[in-house]
Amino acid sequence: MNKNITLFFLISTGLLLIVTRVTAQVSDYEKANLAFNRGDYKTSYNLIRPLAKKGYARAQYSLGIMYEKGKGVDLNLKKAKKWFQFAAEQGVTKAQYKLGLIYGKGKGVAKDYSKAFKWWTLAADQGNSDAQFNLGWMFENGIGALQNYDRAIKWYTLA
Repeated sequence: MNKNITLFFLISTGLLLIVTRVTAQVSDYEKANLAFNRGDYKTSYNLIRPLAKKGYARAQYSLGIMYEKGKGVDLNLKKAKKWFQFAAEQGVTKAQYKLGLIYGKGKGVAKDYSKAFKWWTLAADQGNSDAQFNLGWMFENGIGALQNYDRAIKWYTLA
């Protein structure tokens, strides 16, 4: 009986610590967004960066935006790409779309339509209409994919 109580206590304590940590991350992330929206980019950066470094995907995406636009940090497309990549690999649709743009336009990297196609497909499959439109364009024009009007129409229609 004591073993069961001890096990219950340990599991409950562990879950409480996890919930507390996640709640603190969300709270700091919300504070960072509020600071960003009011133009206090330094405060936003100081709140976002630790979360991004800990692997919080939404913070990684936001840090990518800050580097892409030069808000609170020096504009740095390589760092923007790095943070978008981290977030995209965790399934953040907007980050996947941004990576597609980076590769499709050659922003800070060599143009690579196959990588643009990969990231836009991941974003499009999650319902990102901009990525869907771009895939339609790729299929229509045979850029990064074999020309295929049926697929182009499919993606344009979904967009």
